[in-house]
Amino acid sequence: MKLYSEDEVTRELKSLNEAFQPSTSQKESAYRAIFKQTGKKRAFRRQRLLPVILTLILFFTVGTGMVTLITSEYGNNPTRTLSEKNRIDVTSAWNGVILTQSSQTSPTNYIITFYDEQIIIQDDYGSFIGFNPDGQIKDPYKGFAIKDTALDAGNYENYTVLQEDDQYTITVTGKETFTYTLTKTAPRKFVGSDGVEYSSRNYIE
Repeated sequence: MKLYSEDEVTRELKSLNEAFQPSTSQKESAYRAIFKQTGKKRAFRRQRLLPVILTLILFFTVGTGMVTLITSEYGNNPTRTLSEKNRIDVTSAWNGVILTQSSQTSPTNYIITFYDEQIIIQDDYGSFIGFNPDGQIKDPYKGFAIKDTALDAGNYENYTVLQEDDQYTITVTGKETFTYTLTKTAPRKFVGSDGVEYSSRNYIE
């Protein structure tokens, strides 16, 4: 243990009363410590903001994809309506179906056969022009509520059947084209857009 003289003790006590003055090395150490602490805080803030930024980018990407998909579905094909989008293609289910006219409200007796890519419409009415005893021509359409039907007998190629609820829209796109709508009124009964009624032997989905 070092022994101090009375004068040395007096000098040490005086130095304790003086204001503390850090040395240059002490100042540099303190500055480096403060600078490093500030850097850590900034890094911590970046780590907290990174997930938020990534989430915003993800939402923006998904939103852009949805807008592009909707535009491609309807914008590039303005004739395709939302109602047509909801229709179901049931063409294959109608292959082999035979519809027989069940109403007598028109001068027709249609038998409609769906076979492969053809629709065959036959008219078995066998209409004729009758004569009165006095030689006057009879009106073959007299007494019928439906005088002008939407279908004509013949063979038609390339057809599709689209279902929406109880309605079936038949579209022919071959050499001759037409569109005809059937509404299901019972499990095996239909009525056409012109009012002619049909029945089928089979249940049609």
